[in-house]
Formats: sequence, C-alpha cells, structure tokens
Amino acid sequence: MGDVAVLLKSGFNSKQTILSNGFVNMISLVGVYLGLNSHNLSPTLREYSLVFVAGNFVYIASDIWRNLLRNNHIKTNLLEIVGLGVGIWLSL
Repeated sequence: MGDVAVLLKSGFNSKQTILSNGFVNMISLVGVYLGLNSHNLSPTLREYSLVFVAGNFVYIASDIWRNLLRNNHIKTNLLEIVGLGVGIWLSL
C-alpha cells in the first residue's frame, strides 16, 4: 500500500502505478531467489553483497528521516523519534 501511495502522490496514474509496482515486485522475486541461493557464493562475495544491501538500507532510512524531519514541528518530530525508539525496543 505504501508503494502505491507514493507512486500516486508522485503523479502516476492508476495504470502506471499498477505496472510499475508489478515490475518492482517481479524484480524482488529475483532478489529472493538470489538471497536463498547465496549459500553457494564464495565467502568474500557474500560479504560484499551483504555490505551492499546494508548500505542501501542505511541510505533509504536516512532519506526517509530527512523527509520526515523536514516539517519543523517539534511535537511531530518528537513523536516520530519516540516511535523509532519503541520500534527498536520491541525488536530487541
């Protein structure tokens, strides 16, 4: 649902949203297949691929936080940070 909302807000029409979201989901199946078969990789290649994936997650998270904290409302920003803390606490 989040992907659809982002695409629609970015100006995609319904057909473009369905096609784009479908394409991305099909590509993610390739990632699942590669991830499940990563035990066949050499240890060095596996480490580099894990670092690459972790770096992408850090980049995405920093971009999301940059956009979340842009609104200059202290109350909203504190609520978002508290939500982050609760999420981290629950994952422990």
